[in-house]
Amino acid sequence: MKRIHIVKGALVGLAVVGLCLPRPLLADDLSQARSSIVGDVALTGEGVLHGQVIDAQGLPIESTPVTIFDQNQRSWTTETDQHGRFQFPGLRGGVYQLVAVGGRASYRVWAHGTSPPTARQAALVVAGDEAVRGQGGLAFLLSNPWFIVAAVATAVAVPVAIHNSEPPASP
Repeated sequence: MKRIHIVKGALVGLAVVGLCLPRPLLADDLSQARSSIVGDVALTGEGVLHGQVIDAQGLPIESTPVTIFDQNQRSWTTETDQHGRFQFPGLRGGVYQLVAVGGRASYRVWAHGTSPPTARQAALVVAGDEAVRGQGGLAFLLSNPWFIVAAVATAVAVPVAIHNSEPPASP
């Protein structure tokens, strides 16, 4: 009977420790996941990619550099105008990554007349795309060091209390 309580306590302790581990130990880097999201954009007839850089509130960002990378890691840079718009002329169809002021976006760029019906006419880069929605909550609680200390203390105290509450086996 004593072993069952010890095993149960150990399982509870492992579960609590698993809940308290920081997210990076359990999952891939979120910035890599964000950059792997790909949208479709159609080039103009002259092979120009149009786009816009906005902030997290949707306001255009003017006079900021925008860099585009192709699959061979070649890059070109331009600057946004007063409305946050930019353009890259002379592109061919392919996959490109756009980077501007902390934001990045990947797009499949289609030659004129070959794009799917759902393709956009312009690319969009959200600057500083590190906004966390739903701040606080369970994720905040599990990353709080005081909560982690309390959970570990509970994971240690519960098995000890269970063990000490049993009467001795011999009289």
